[in-house]
Amino acid sequence: DGIGTLLLFNNLLKHASDAYSSSEPHTLAWGEEYQNLSPSFRVAAALPDAITPQQLERIENITLANADLRRGIPIMSVPFKNVQEMPGKHQRRSITVSASQTAAILSACRILSLSVTHAYHTAIAMAVRDTQPAEPTPSLKRYINYCLINERSSCKPPYNTAIHAAAVYHSVSGAHLALDLTIPGT
Repeated sequence: DGIGTLLLFNNLLKHASDAYSSSEPHTLAWGEEYQNLSPSFRVAAALPDAITPQQLERIENITLANADLRRGIPIMSVPFKNVQEMPGKHQRRSITVSASQTAAILSACRILSLSVTHAYHTAIAMAVRDTQPAEPTPSLKRYINYCLINERSSCKPPYNTAIHAAAVYHSVSGAHLALDLTIPGT
């Protein structure tokens, strides 16, 4: 899982940084955490090894529906520059949100009947819309992405509980999430 890997990597880097900056010998104290490492989603959800004919038909139908969503309307994307630029400094940045900020975000989402994930993905669509090249008149364009699905409830015990919180089982929908947005004119 991507988020779990980032958390694990962040802790590893912190321990390595502490070890290098300390004048004292540093050793890691290993506990029993490894016992809670979760198996792959296929094992945790007891998925069969073979795809059924019904599932193959569903995949084909989703593929056709996705192709239809890409016809008849321009698709939005992040604008790319056609000039070569020197790479800048890239770094990962961790942001901590306070308890009061978290409460404010959750409250605003509840008022709108949204999950935080819905609000986050809406903000991405709006940001992509706002970066589109200006045209003389308003135009309709389509933003396409995928829905993130929490699959924990699909897992068998104990993988569907917080005991295995190190594994966040998520998938993305096969079907496109398509939003038609109006790009304002100049």
